[in-house]
Amino acid sequence: MKNRKKVVIGILCVFIIIMAIGYALLAQELTINGNASIDSKWDIQITNITEKSITGSAFTEDKSYTATTANFSVGFVHTGDSITYEIEITNLGTLGAVVDNIN
Repeated sequence: MKNRKKVVIGILCVFIIIMAIGYALLAQELTINGNASIDSKWDIQITNITEKSITGSAFTEDKSYTATTANFSVGFVHTGDSITYEIEITNLGTLGAVVDNIN
């Protein structure tokens, strides 16, 4: 019987100590102060267009581009004529960028 009382008292003491530590941890005031800023530039542009390959009698009448658009005016004389262009897109900004798709 005395051993049982000692065990119960020991368990209660451990439980009270755990509760006191938990309360002390949760009762502390946490203050976080700080500032953050970012200085970056987003600038993705089309910088060049070149004819990669021409099949048959196809020809380019006009090609032009701006930072965000490319325009082509081509002529096809026979069936099967084709022109392939290489469009160079350059990251002129300071942020890393990935081109997901081109419309």
